[in-house]
Order: sequence, then C-alpha cells, then structure tokens
Amino acid sequence: MAKIRWNLLRRSAVALLNDTIARMLTKEGKAARKAAREPSTFLAWLDAFYAKHHWTMWDAVEAPLFACRMADLDYPRVSEFVRQHIARSKAELTAAANCIYAALPERVASCVDAWGGPDSPRLLPPPADFTPELIANAAELWRRCELEDAKRFGTPRGGDDGREVL
Repeated sequence: MAKIRWNLLRRSAVALLNDTIARMLTKEGKAARKAAREPSTFLAWLDAFYAKHHWTMWDAVEAPLFACRMADLDYPRVSEFVRQHIARSKAELTAAANCIYAALPERVASCVDAWGGPDSPRLLPPPADFTPELIANAAELWRRCELEDAKRFGTPRGGDDGREVL
C-alpha cells in the first residue's frame, strides 16, 4: 500500500512540475509572438524578457521541483533547472530569428507552437514506478545524510551505545 502511495506522490509531483512548465511556456510564447511583430527589436527584447523571466520562472518552479526532489526524483536544483530552461528557450527563439524581417512572426509562431501540447518535448516524462532498488537507494541516501549531519553538527546519531540506527 505504501508503495502505491509513493508512486502516486512521484507522479503527482511530476504532473505539478509539468503543469508549471506548460504555464511558463505559454507565457513565453505569448510574449514572443507579440515581440515578433517588431522584428527590428526582437533580439534586444529576447535578452530583456529572459532576464526578467528568470525570476518569474524561479518562483513558479521552486515548489514543484522541491516536491519532485522530496519524492526521490533526481531533478536538478532550481537554479540549474531555470538556467537550462531559459537557455533552451532563448536558443530556439534565436534560431527562429535567423531570417528576414518579414518571416520572423511566422517562424517565431512555428517555434512557439512546437512547445505546446501534452506531447511537448519540453515536458518531463512520468517517473518510473518505485522499485525495491529505489527504496534501497533512498535508505542509503538517508543514512549518508544522517552521518553528514553528525559530522557537521557534532551530534551523534544512533543509540546510547554509539551504534547507528538504520
């Protein structure tokens, strides 16, 4: 029963993160389409928008990423996740902007359309079911964290006789 609940937690955490990513991609896409109407300033807009959007993205994905990490999913920290997402978005939009001015709105729209939908390559795949091997890995990780805390804070973990409890 606990295994089923744990798998549900993992799937729910990823679904929450994917929903957040989809919302951020929609926001980016709408802004990019609007900015593409002025091709002469598009690249300058791109840098300015993503400098500001970095913190919007950070605030949006912080809690879902924390939930994923607590569900023992090996996802990057918020800073790395946001950096990768923004670098990919900027690279794709910059590639779309490599055209004549008249074609920019259409190329940006095509790029942004590829981001959407439930089969978007920008969304994360559902996690694998929690197996006995994953449980053993989680237990080992917990043991290492306990030992690291003992070293860092000088508080012994375990029983009164000094044995480790785990």
